[in-house]
Amino acid sequence: MSCILIPPQRTIGRCRPSLERLESRLALSTTSGSDIFATMLAPHVIPFESSSSDPSGNLTIVATDPVSGSTIAKSPTSISVTFSNPVDPGSLGFFDIRIEHFVGGQWVYADAQGDPPYETLDPSGTQFSATLGTSLPAGEYRLAIDANSMLAYTDGSLVNNSGLDEAVSRFEIAAQGVTLADAIDLGSLVDRPVFGRPVQASFPAQTSRGSSSGGERSTTGFLDLANTPSDVKLYKFSLPAGHHWRLGTEIINDFPLTTTLTLFDSGGNVIASANRGRQLSDGNPFLFEGLDAGTYYVGVSGQGNIPGTSGGYDPVSGQPGTLPFAEGSGGFQLNLIVDPADTATRLLGSILDHADPLDPRPTGITLAFSGPLNLDTIKGDSAKGLVLVGPEGRLF
Repeated sequence: MSCILIPPQRTIGRCRPSLERLESRLALSTTSGSDIFATMLAPHVIPFESSSSDPSGNLTIVATDPVSGSTIAKSPTSISVTFSNPVDPGSLGFFDIRIEHFVGGQWVYADAQGDPPYETLDPSGTQFSATLGTSLPAGEYRLAIDANSMLAYTDGSLVNNSGLDEAVSRFEIAAQGVTLADAIDLGSLVDRPVFGRPVQASFPAQTSRGSSSGGERSTTGFLDLANTPSDVKLYKFSLPAGHHWRLGTEIINDFPLTTTLTLFDSGGNVIASANRGRQLSDGNPFLFEGLDAGTYYVGVSGQGNIPGTSGGYDPVSGQPGTLPFAEGSGGFQLNLIVDPADTATRLLGSILDHADPLDPRPTGITLAFSGPLNLDTIKGDSAKGLVLVGPEGRLF
């Protein structure tokens, strides 16, 4: 009996190993279950920088919300990513698409606080949405498909099989500006005097020092415009019923601070603004206004940050101002003074002035009014102030 050895058949060609993607698992430890869950959610630094391209060629992003490249005023409550191909609903998990915050030169998970987001797909399977479990502060963010996500298209291919967090959009949350709710309440300006440096208005002394019909306030603040050009301080005050009021307010700046002073009504609408001083003053912003009873606000901002103009701050929406340059920081003193103005100021009389008593031709005229005047309203164009009419209607 003979034995014939049959050599094994040799395979011709190249053998390509097939690798299966394993789902991520936690290593065993003695940590309690609640601690493990907290560890999963704890923010940590992403140890790699995602490429902006997709090595797998599998990402087919149509749109994102927030929109890539956009700047939004406040933290979104949800995110969404729209794909051109439908996604398998059964592949949804937790943190498939992450929100990452750029901090200290590195991308950090920003959505790791609180419960995992609730992920959903629209009926077409192309729009992925997730709620946020936390409010995001101002800063630079990106949406990225997590490296360990099992999110897959309906053909079974993984949305992200690159092994890296794949960024699909970047956006920015702007710093939140001051709102009416942030205003420091000074209370009523009447009958609760604060004796400080008097403002530049020539108000009658008997009504400007805390009498039964008037009052004043003085407070101090600081604007850090060098580090935050949009910095604003907002103050709230009230005027009681029974009178029409004349309000005077000014800012005394510490060098090198330059400011804008703005008066708002109760709804945050601009009544008046000033970033310069009165004639012959030291340049500190000053304004006065006739006001009815009610609630009002005064804002102190950098000189170019003027509400109601392009780039100015808005205390209603909280939109901060956008200044083209940073201004010097410094302290300031805000003074407010009020007295009744129930009767309109009127002309009481006039006297012709004669520099030379022997010359019958007058050299000037003196007018007497029942109340103080705003001299800024009669400077410049004479048509806005006083007009002297001579013979045959000639204007001087």
